[in-house]
Amino acid sequence: MISLVKYLCTVFKCDADALPDIIRQHPYKVFENIKDLHLYYSPTSRKNDELTPVKADGITKAGVCTLFACGGHLGITVEQYYYMRTGRTFRHPKLQCVIQQQGEYGGEIYLPIELIKVDQKR
Repeated sequence: MISLVKYLCTVFKCDADALPDIIRQHPYKVFENIKDLHLYYSPTSRKNDELTPVKADGITKAGVCTLFACGGHLGITVEQYYYMRTGRTFRHPKLQCVIQQQGEYGGEIYLPIELIKVDQKR
């Protein structure tokens, strides 16, 4: 498995610093490249953590440093939310999130691209 950041950098022939601008300019093109991949979410970087399968339903234009978590009800960004929950800081806070629809009611979960891995063996 490789990180989604590394995968997208390979596909779009760029480095991680340029990736947020590419995603912001072409979110549909990026989504088309990831929608059929086998994606897994890992909230920490520890190898023994379980990976949770992710079904990508979209991609945000805003990065984790500006996107509000929980529909804005908490008044904190996704970056602040993950710091409070896991103590994790992001290397690339301008990178966006994968959107996963939650249940029948249309709630959305924002999963930072930096925390997603791609299984290329499938």
